[in-house]
Amino acid sequence: MDLTTTILLDGLTFPECPRWHEGALWFSDVHAHTIIRMTPDGRAQRVIENAHQPAGLGWLPNGALLYVRMVDRTLVRVDGVRAPSPAESSDTGDVAQPPFEESPGRPAVLSSDKTVPESGAKDGSPPPFEESPGRPPANGHDTIIADLTHLEPVQLNDMTVDRSGRAYIGGFGFDINKGDPFATSSIYLVDLRDGARAPSPANSADTTS
Repeated sequence: MDLTTTILLDGLTFPECPRWHEGALWFSDVHAHTIIRMTPDGRAQRVIENAHQPAGLGWLPNGALLYVRMVDRTLVRVDGVRAPSPAESSDTGDVAQPPFEESPGRPAVLSSDKTVPESGAKDGSPPPFEESPGRPPANGHDTIIADLTHLEPVQLNDMTVDRSGRAYIGGFGFDINKGDPFATSSIYLVDLRDGARAPSPANSADTTS
């Protein structure tokens, strides 16, 4: 059986930590400091920029987006980011979302200056990032809900969030860039009702409930 590969999106820097959420693929472009949402037809939106080297993604039961800041070793909640309903998507694929509040001290633009036509790029190349009408050029309101610097010595990485809103975050455990010897790492459990702790040695995980 012949298999073909189709490039849906290029121009990325270091895509990591993919999550399928409400009909779209969300992922972090780590070194571009960007969180991206892409639909199955390849239409992509920069949901958040200047995200301080984001990694793992997840959602609370109320729909709020969570993401991990690798170097800062913090867990952040972003209010106002959500997947659009079918009624909110226009014929051109643009997504109307509620405006974000200003986040002082973090200049950024959330969306690009290009819009994807219905048929995509005519030359067959991956479509550009589309503009998100109704969203001003400002960051969403984000809140650091957990600081794991006292637990993780190097950096944080991927994350999964269960249906109760508990976040399981993988740590590096050692600094490979500095030539540190290999060492075990941990998965840190962040429960908003109970703080953060390191329940087991590992790197990342997924949950089934």
